[in-house]
Amino acid sequence: MCTFTIVKNNQNRVILTSSRDEQDTRKPSLLPEVHLFDDKKLFYAKDADAGGTWLGINENARVICLLNGAFVLHVRKLPYKHSRGFVVLNALNASTFEAYVGQNFEGIEPFTLVCLENMRLQEFRWDGEQKHHRILNIDEPQIWSSATLYTPEVAAKRKGWFSDWCHTHARTAEQMLAFHSPNPQHKQAADEAIFMRRAGGGTVSLTSLDLGHEEAYIKHHNFVTNGRTEGLLNFPSMQFSGSGH
Repeated sequence: MCTFTIVKNNQNRVILTSSRDEQDTRKPSLLPEVHLFDDKKLFYAKDADAGGTWLGINENARVICLLNGAFVLHVRKLPYKHSRGFVVLNALNASTFEAYVGQNFEGIEPFTLVCLENMRLQEFRWDGEQKHHRILNIDEPQIWSSATLYTPEVAAKRKGWFSDWCHTHARTAEQMLAFHSPNPQHKQAADEAIFMRRAGGGTVSLTSLDLGHEEAYIKHHNFVTNGRTEGLLNFPSMQFSGSGH
């Protein structure tokens, strides 16, 4: 699942945009809202099959995004301890991201986590055997493509598309959503496109977080149900002022 991009603009805001790519057989996710998880308030869209999520934010404005796989398509070794969607919730709930990734992930299917908190951008990959943790430059545009859906060669191609887009478009939530949206001018193969479609699945939702120090403006569109959420999430109260339908 997922294509994820991050850009920081000259207003010192960070724009995080997620395309969720899923199989047609999965139930549509629920619209994002504030949930209680172990007595802590988290904002996320709940996966209707397993109950986890691919993208969430906590009261400290810690944003976590999950992508399936680490570096390349892996051979599944069932059964696993739990859905990777709970990795996001547990990472949001941890005292620090560093504390969370210090734990043992044996029995968890390979994944990639991206964490942004206090302008500190981190990437963590679990390949099923080893951990890979690094700090990234928040001032540079970043893109991730799920290793279970896109080969390293296709991921590199998509990185080039994103770099070209950032050089010719403003770093706003609207322009980043446009990059993730269907666009005939992109001239991308359907199974490689940022808004992807292939036999049995494709992009099912887009989520945008326009993140400041004390609030985030959120837009979410579920293309399966045509459900939409838009509004302002305040920290640390986790009060959401907006609409969902």
